[in-house]
Amino acid sequence: MKLEACYEGSADDADMIEAPAGSSGGGYDWSNSRQGHPSFHERRTTLPECDIPGIRKAIRTIRHEYSRPLTVSSLARECGMSVRSLHRLYRSVTGNTIVQDIIARRIEAAATMLREEDVKLEPVAMETGLGNAKNLCRLFKEHFGLTPGQWKESFHGRRASAA
Repeated sequence: MKLEACYEGSADDADMIEAPAGSSGGGYDWSNSRQGHPSFHERRTTLPECDIPGIRKAIRTIRHEYSRPLTVSSLARECGMSVRSLHRLYRSVTGNTIVQDIIARRIEAAATMLREEDVKLEPVAMETGLGNAKNLCRLFKEHFGLTPGQWKESFHGRRASAA
């Protein structure tokens, strides 16, 4: 079975988030840090086979419960694995660390929420598990190469910059 099945949902384009044209990726080059592995969004449909129940559960948890406090040790306990085994197997299946995927999922959810016109940054940060607006802005800029305000402008025009 493909790993996308581990997400308990289809990997259609409707819930895929991509930076608007012209974004540079910011000061942090996500592709190099993953040593040639596909991006979080690309992996959702192109991951290698996943037949390890604990890894399937970890991926489902990250995908659907990203807003709650997630630590590697709590995730390992939920998956019935040791922290070391979870780290090793998760990375061998996905090509990323658990923390990278948790952050990427939270940023993806924040980007979706920011498409709404009247949303403020602090509630988005709290709802996605990113903590606060400052952390959201820093991680968003690293991930997409745009600030949340610039992201909103790309969807709503100049009015959004006040948010």
